[in-house]
Amino acid sequence: MAQQDFEKLGAFYLGRSYDIQRKVLGTEPLLYDSKDPVTHAVCVGMTGSGKTGLCLALIEEAAIDGIPTIAIDPKGDLGSLLLTSPQLRAEENAGAVRQQLADLDAEFHAETAALEAQAAATEDLETVAVKPKKSQIAVQVVALAWVPHWRDANGGLAAAWT
Repeated sequence: MAQQDFEKLGAFYLGRSYDIQRKVLGTEPLLYDSKDPVTHAVCVGMTGSGKTGLCLALIEEAAIDGIPTIAIDPKGDLGSLLLTSPQLRAEENAGAVRQQLADLDAEFHAETAALEAQAAATEDLETVAVKPKKSQIAVQVVALAWVPHWRDANGGLAAAWT
């Protein structure tokens, strides 16, 4: 089977088949239909049996297919795989994450400026203040984000992780 036959949406590639009786690695890919997972799954096995590798493969394939995943991993094996520094320390990744955020922010501002320039050239825009009543507002999702900050000597805020 050619690589393009299974590197497509809808098929989770988990590796190649294995003949346990002959102890031979097969040539056929081991595929899992992305429609097969249900709402819950559990992965159990002995130490060193490949649980983390299997779960990582499933999570990566699900992400490629746009399938959301919530993983409960008390040991932190899967979370530590997100760290890309050689010593696997989060603080070493903070600079890379800050750079990615700065790049995304710059891209956002560039795209916004382009849209504003395009709109200004084609349409007259006006500002309209909307003041809804409480009865007209329906909150469907609430999220909380906490970013620790310190007060500096001048009373200003500074990020706690810098």
